[in-house]
Amino acid sequence: MNITNKLFKLSLLSALLFLMFSNRIIAQDFLQTKFSINDIKKQRENFKNEKVRSIILKNVYTKTVYEVDTDGKILFEKGNSDYDNPYTIIYNYDNNANLINFTGPFAHKFYEYDKKGNVIEASVDLYTDDFVYDVENRLIKMNSESEEGEVCPFDKINYSEYLTIEITYPCCEGNYAMRYAYEYSDAEQLLKIINYTKNCSTGIEELNNMEEYFYNGTSKLPYKMIKDSQEITFTYEYYN
Repeated sequence: MNITNKLFKLSLLSALLFLMFSNRIIAQDFLQTKFSINDIKKQRENFKNEKVRSIILKNVYTKTVYEVDTDGKILFEKGNSDYDNPYTIIYNYDNNANLINFTGPFAHKFYEYDKKGNVIEASVDLYTDDFVYDVENRLIKMNSESEEGEVCPFDKINYSEYLTIEITYPCCEGNYAMRYAYEYSDAEQLLKIINYTKNCSTGIEELNNMEEYFYNGTSKLPYKMIKDSQEITFTYEYYN
């Protein structure tokens, strides 16, 4: 596995949930598993405030459906595509509404929390990730290990208050480092995630890809995303 693939797999905002199935729809930030209590609460409040019951993602090849309860917790995900069989992933919570694991036909992921509600460990198959937070519950450090040994964690996360502005990965092995930059609207809607790749030998950084999100009004939930010229639409069903 080359360094670009390793870093992508370990990216906080490249969706640890979605990496289990290589042919699924590209990951979306607002549906990814969140780790700090700040982001967990924000994600659930967005779903709850807009009374979202389900989210349907579609592109040319794939349809994925997420079911959400009245408290904003994702209950399960169902999908299929031209390239793989239908699948279902179930999200399981404890009595404190912490996501403790999700299970599916090909993936089982487990989470442990600190007393504040931050995820401090996530494990799946051969990988284990440990997380460290500052006093404001913002993620500042991640250690990643597998049975093959330590793999590259991120180097640094920069914030503007509680919004992630930039995540950088070092040249810890291989030939490339990576950087993710985030852009927001005045209403704190995530507009873009821009991924750069830097050649560790030459120091030259180049644009790798970009996710761009589109919204109706001040909604925090996008109706469309474009990445690598691929368009993904989001359709919502609501509680009464």
